[in-house]
Amino acid sequence: MTGTSKHQSDSQKIQDKMTEEDVQAIVVDNGPGMCKAGFAGDDAPRAVFPSIVGRPKNMCGVFRSC
Repeated sequence: MTGTSKHQSDSQKIQDKMTEEDVQAIVVDNGPGMCKAGFAGDDAPRAVFPSIVGRPKNMCGVFRSC
């Protein structure tokens, strides 16, 4: 049995054991100031953190030549 076949059979075993009650939808709100994540049906998000995007000052090759 190869690694891929073993992975597929293990994955299938897990899926066979799962019911709809075991599966929860994830909700992600990627807003301009804060990113919030949690499970559908919960009263509040489980994780809240700032939406910060940065890049190096000397970024050569992508947006400008050096």
